[in-house]
Amino acid sequence: MNPTPVIDAPPATPPARPLPIRSLPLPGGRSLRWHPRATLVAGLLLLALLGTAAWTLTAGDYPLPVRDVLDILGGGGRRADRYIVMEVRLPRLLTALLVGAALGLAGRSSRPWPATRWAAPTSSASPSARRPARSSSSC
Repeated sequence: MNPTPVIDAPPATPPARPLPIRSLPLPGGRSLRWHPRATLVAGLLLLALLGTAAWTLTAGDYPLPVRDVLDILGGGGRRADRYIVMEVRLPRLLTALLVGAALGLAGRSSRPWPATRWAAPTSSASPSARRPARSSSSC
């Protein structure tokens, strides 16, 4: 009778730490809960969005300094510059922001809310997920 070899199991990994949650007391006995990492990521994304928007309003065939763009947005500036910013670049920027937000919402709403953190690849409504496998017999 051969003894079965003992295989050493890899050491168990410690359980993952939950993300820290901060709370800010509000009047009326309520509190606002927030995650520091999520707040940092959202802030960095907002900063990138504002930087891209500023670049979009200043760059082009007719470049404008940021100071002139801010003056135009405040109601001043030269007539030609005001036309370029208010009639050409700003509508394009707002349209791009709205289309991007709409596409993001459409992409999010097209997937069902997963029961677990990891959605199965077959949970989408793609044609490959609905198509039955072909049989090998020929008719």
